[in-house]
Amino acid sequence: MDGSDAGARAAEVRPQLEKAVAKFNERAKSDPKFQETLKDMERRIQLDVDGDRTYNFHLKDYNIPAVNEGPAQNPDVLVSTDKETLLGIFNGDVSAMGAYLKKKIRFKATLMDLLVLKKLF
Repeated sequence: MDGSDAGARAAEVRPQLEKAVAKFNERAKSDPKFQETLKDMERRIQLDVDGDRTYNFHLKDYNIPAVNEGPAQNPDVLVSTDKETLLGIFNGDVSAMGAYLKKKIRFKATLMDLLVLKKLF
């Protein structure tokens, strides 16, 4: 793989992450049961992607308004994985639970946070 291929592959993470966030937001708007889970929940989430970059987002009022680059200030939840695993989870080739069991994705979060993050990944 030459340098331009590597750059193109690295660029794949952000659009996939934005798609996942949009899907999460749509579900948060339309699913009353999910709304009950998210009630009064506010979390700053940091996603460290080895082979790509660090992203952060802020869940508040049943919504994640944007995917930002860089570390979160005082994150409540930390997620770390590599680019291939994350893209595999997004495209359905890799199960998030399987990746977790193989230690390909790691979380520093409460059980409630993990239940909510499951809807994102």
